[in-house]
Amino acid sequence: MYAKSIAAEVTPRPTRYRWFVAALFFVIYTIASADRANLGVVLPFLRKEFAMTNTEAGGLVSLFLLAYAAAQLPSAWLLSKFGVRKVFTVSMVLTSIATGLTGLAGSLASLKLCRLGLGFAEGPLPIGVTSTINNWFPSKEKGTASGIFLSAVKFGPVITPILGAAIIAAWGWREVFIWFAVPGIVLSAFCYLLVANQPSESRFVNGAELDCIADKESGAGGAGGMASSRPMPRLDKFIRVRNEQELNTTAGVFKSWNIMGCALGYCFQLGISSVLLAWIPTYLLTVKKFSIMNMGFVAAAPWVGAVAGNILGGLWPIPCSINAANPAC
Repeated sequence: MYAKSIAAEVTPRPTRYRWFVAALFFVIYTIASADRANLGVVLPFLRKEFAMTNTEAGGLVSLFLLAYAAAQLPSAWLLSKFGVRKVFTVSMVLTSIATGLTGLAGSLASLKLCRLGLGFAEGPLPIGVTSTINNWFPSKEKGTASGIFLSAVKFGPVITPILGAAIIAAWGWREVFIWFAVPGIVLSAFCYLLVANQPSESRFVNGAELDCIADKESGAGGAGGMASSRPMPRLDKFIRVRNEQELNTTAGVFKSWNIMGCALGYCFQLGISSVLLAWIPTYLLTVKKFSIMNMGFVAAAPWVGAVAGNILGGLWPIPCSINAANPAC
């Protein structure tokens, strides 16, 4: 008992700075997702100033996604070459600048250029967040951190219609983009100053937390720990859970049906959510004749459930990998 008490006194309690990092990337990506979603809120008002057909309006919405998709692969190379900290910060600043310039656009052509610029600027952000999750969290917490990240993607559309409607009612549609541009620039500075590429480079992380992140307390790594103890064996049997070999090469990633299936699923999900983001406000205002503020609240409603679902989905794997030897971690 005496030896245990001495060991407890000598061993420092792990810091939990990684959860501050999670909170920071949640807020930053909420702003980024709001920057992409605000076009749907202002679209009915924007079309009054720049005459366009439904097809042209849909094309304007799609320009962001085309540029966003095109930026993904080179973004991975940029992050590996220059580090997450630098690329993520520059990407967020450029995202905010592109957002602000959209509010200053004087023609449909300049609007298209701004949306293209927003897509290219925002492309590195999701890869930067997932890289941060991979570097900063032990395997047993990656699901929770990923749920926090994905909930930020949905939380942006929760606040955008409400704030956008209020700004439009008070000033106009252009001010939506200008106001939304400011937080991203401010938060980018916080991100650069407070989040290092690796937790070992951060002055806010002690050695005990580094051991926790490296899964040293489990002795077998996170993936093995999660595989060894399953909280829902009946569900695992129903969905035919099986062990898969680790992918060690780029070729193996491209040949994996699991990776391709996840990519296709996310592709179709993103397509559906983009349609909802772009056209629900227009439908509510032009067809249902809602007021601006009522439109804002109703357009935000579907995303509230999405936020809850992402967070709960991220928390789901937690019970199978809690380490009793180091519960403070």
